[in-house]
Amino acid sequence: MDESKTITAQGLNITDSKGNLRASIAVEENGAVGFTLVDDKGKPRALMFLSENGSPGIHLFDNSYKVRAGLSLSSDGAPLIGLADDKCQVRAAMDVSIDGTPGIGFLDKNGQARAGISLAPDGTPTIELVDDKGKLRANMALLPDGSPLIRFSDYKGDSRISIILSPDGSSVIGLSDDKGKARVGMSLMPDGSPGVNLFDNNGKFRVGMGLQNDGSPKIALLDDKGRPFWMRPK
Repeated sequence: MDESKTITAQGLNITDSKGNLRASIAVEENGAVGFTLVDDKGKPRALMFLSENGSPGIHLFDNSYKVRAGLSLSSDGAPLIGLADDKCQVRAAMDVSIDGTPGIGFLDKNGQARAGISLAPDGTPTIELVDDKGKLRANMALLPDGSPLIRFSDYKGDSRISIILSPDGSSVIGLSDDKGKARVGMSLMPDGSPGVNLFDNNGKFRVGMGLQNDGSPKIALLDDKGRPFWMRPK
């Protein structure tokens, strides 16, 4: 390379015809590199950088020099886009994790994640809703077999109600206690037969009742070993 055509420096300022700074390139002592674009009022509006650990990124500023949008690539190669409010608090983020899972997250004004959409590697799409304490309270997913699933959780984040529609057309609603044990199951089978199952506090099936195809009722009571001891009709 012809050194007479090369400029070597740790920094470079570029001005307009009036001498106003419009762009700069700088290398920090820690090895980080930044390229800044400045508007005609002297406010930085865009920054492209390479951090000290080698991660690249871009920041976009509003006219008050507040970061409102950012794009970065982490050291493990995961990309992230963040959008911030006028207090520089990130309110929406989109990323692709290292396992290939894309996701979008929405945060409240305190920076707490409140809602998210993701697509798992197996193709399962999921929507999650979170309370202001960071506990998952509701989520909806479409399972790989095509079954839609909805879950509702208590204030501790434990699943208490689930609803699923299976590929064969049967639908099930499950109710769980605060220890995560299934206690009630309600179903509607593809042939239209409804049923209700009750479970003890150990999650064991103890009572089953429903209607048969001809509309006649049936009921069964089971002991703690799962053995029926009373049935109608027999």
